[in-house]
Amino acid sequence: MGYTANMSKEVTLILLGLAIAALPYLGLPGSWRTTLLVLGGLGIAALGFFLRREVLARGAAHTQDFFVDNRPREAQPTSNETQTNRPRVG
Repeated sequence: MGYTANMSKEVTLILLGLAIAALPYLGLPGSWRTTLLVLGGLGIAALGFFLRREVLARGAAHTQDFFVDNRPREAQPTSNETQTNRPRVG
């Protein structure tokens, strides 16, 4: 369910952006256009906030260090690291 809910938010964001882009060409009275632009802008801001929160929540689940420099000093090296760090004999 999370995947479809996320996609519907993204699709809603795209459609809202397209609707706002089309507003000046629809021939609406000025007050209607202003109201719809403000509501659309608030909708885009809210959707952006929710999507960012979801991305940050997904990113917090990844706690693995990807760089060797970030590994704590007491961690043991992997077998590949011990083979590459050995001095060459010969």
